Amino acid sequence: MSKIRREEEENLVKILSGRHGLPYIDLSATSINTDALRLIPEEQARKAGSAAFSLTGKKVLIAIVSPKNDLIRTIQDDLQRQGYKTTIYMASKPSIDRAWNLYKEVSYAEETEAGVFDISQHEVEKFMSQVGSLTDLEKLLGAITSTQAKHKISRILEVVLAGAIAINASDIHIEPEKLSTKLRFRLDGVLQNLTSIDNSIYNFLLSRIKLISGLKLNIKKSAQDGRFSVKLGTEEIEIRTSVIPGEYGESIV
Repeated sequence: MSKIRREEEENLVKILSGRHGLPYIDLSATSINTDALRLIPEEQARKAGSAAFSLTGKKVLIAIVSPKNDLIRTIQDDLQRQGYKTTIYMASKPSIDRAWNLYKEVSYAEETEAGVFDISQHEVEKFMSQVGSLTDLEKLLGAITSTQAKHKISRILEVVLAGAIAINASDIHIEPEKLSTKLRFRLDGVLQNLTSIDNSIYNFLLSRIKLISGLKLNIKKSAQDGRFSVKLGTEEIEIRTSVIPGEYGESIV
């Protein structure tokens, strides 16, 4: 879709949202909360033309394509029975498509075995041949984050962990900020910037790391500590995880 056509579609939705008395949202420019997204099963969300994109306490924000879809009321009633208060926004179909595309990462994360992250010895050896510096690793991560590949979040985590092992980093710091999330490695006792990633990717990465570390997904205001192991062939590397709440989200070490 051309940029001009996309702008025209967004402007039309803005006009329609005003007619229906609903606020407008552009999900292509909004961070989508994974805990919110999973409140509505993917099949139901697609049939209703909807996507939950924000969750604060028991307040859920839901984007819809059209208020005339009867399934919207069913979804609201189901969530209200669970104690949630819903607010409806109108969004364009391409905007909601972005949220739907993220379901594959949520589904995969829910199937993750806590406590273990398996990286093949072959993968680490491949990374060690490709990665000799932070710059090399940054380029590799940039190539992966720019794709729409299935299980992209798992691939990013694999690259981060294997890359850290390959260049002998002692710590990995993932720190959300207002506009993006900073990724840093500690090398020889000094924290060094690696790259910045989109906050929507960070949200999925946070959930993935919490799951394999045995941490609670719904606790966001208190620090949590966990651990998992990385399997490299017959060898296991023990990794301790700390999640600490901050101004823009939970930082991960």
